[in-house]
Amino acid sequence: MSFGQKDHIPGNVEGTVVRMGTTAHSKPHACWARLLGTAILVWFGLAAIAPAPGWCWGAVAHGLLARAAVDRMPGPVGDLLRANRDFLYCYSVLPDQWWGSPDLIPKLPRGLENPSGIIGIREQGRHHVAVDGDLYAPLRDPRSGLLPVMTRDQARLLFKKHVDREGRAALDRFRAENKWYKGGLKELPQAMFEKAGELPWVTVETLDELTRAMKANDWSRAAFLATVLSHYVGDTYTPLHTVHNYNGQLHPNPLVKGIHGRWESGLVENFEDRFVARLAKTTRAGGPPAALDGPEGVAAQVFRTVSESCSLVDAMLDQEDEALKARHPGVTVVEKGQWGQIYDSVYYASFFERQGQSCMDRLDASADASVWLWRVAWERAGRPEPPRGFKISIPLLLIDWRNNTIVPFDPNVGFRRDP
Repeated sequence: MSFGQKDHIPGNVEGTVVRMGTTAHSKPHACWARLLGTAILVWFGLAAIAPAPGWCWGAVAHGLLARAAVDRMPGPVGDLLRANRDFLYCYSVLPDQWWGSPDLIPKLPRGLENPSGIIGIREQGRHHVAVDGDLYAPLRDPRSGLLPVMTRDQARLLFKKHVDREGRAALDRFRAENKWYKGGLKELPQAMFEKAGELPWVTVETLDELTRAMKANDWSRAAFLATVLSHYVGDTYTPLHTVHNYNGQLHPNPLVKGIHGRWESGLVENFEDRFVARLAKTTRAGGPPAALDGPEGVAAQVFRTVSESCSLVDAMLDQEDEALKARHPGVTVVEKGQWGQIYDSVYYASFFERQGQSCMDRLDASADASVWLWRVAWERAGRPEPPRGFKISIPLLLIDWRNNTIVPFDPNVGFRRDP
């Protein structure tokens, strides 16, 4: 169980393709396509600092998560967030845009800045953590698979000790695996730490920022930080944000590569009605509030959640492999432009049959966990009373990455925009 909840258990390959004869299906949502392009540039060394790609639930999923959490939040803070429901919906995907569209971020209104001050590709590493990485894996409990709680400094020290022990050999290996890296031994521990991912610490730090905003009665900033926190919380519940094999790129079946977007964007968008119904059912059911700041503490529950997410990856990869082999027996590579013929509606139906429940469980639990942490922040701030009917003055805007511009956001349309 994660975050104190009691009722939730938690790219293509181009080449030659065998005949398909299927109808092309829609490509993954714009968020995924945009981020995939950025990640490819990073991977081939066009960025100075390049953590392993983290990507995102997808704009539609993050929007559904934010709306569900707002609807479930009790008390005066819940009233405040519901009065600004469209704001949280609109900007639920903003943390991904801080790194995916850095040129457009300065053109957004004031009040939407990354609390860390980071814009560009370094933000990407703040959305994942490789629980199974070389230095973290030996620390996991052999029975439960849990990664122990550690501070940023403790995690950095792991990488520093590794570099001190291995010396030049560590630098040579890292440079061979990461052609973008231009630093030396001095910068290597930090670069390795950032590439392994910062998600658990970012989640806790954002909670602290939210607590400070509530304590200061800065309710515009509090609503903004609640939005940001729910995004990072959603990432902790996303299995492929917690492993080195984040996109199926190491799976023996080459068609599995690209699973990141198909699981967290494709499944949600192809079966959106099912996800909406599941979230609404849980919201209507309600239930007793989760305990606040339990004996384990917030950090322990964040680390537990990323460990649980990591434990779901093997089954996910195996089941997509099954779905692909059932749909396209004998096909091992995809010809350029044939994405829709491989990953078509029949494939998605088969993949949803195998992984749909797990995907809905994780998104649903993300909403509950967001509510739990919002309540933790409010309790820690001393239960301040937000003003009734408070409305955030920041306009609702959407980054249109296709046309490299910013456009008004229509909550009735959401993130589904025509190309």
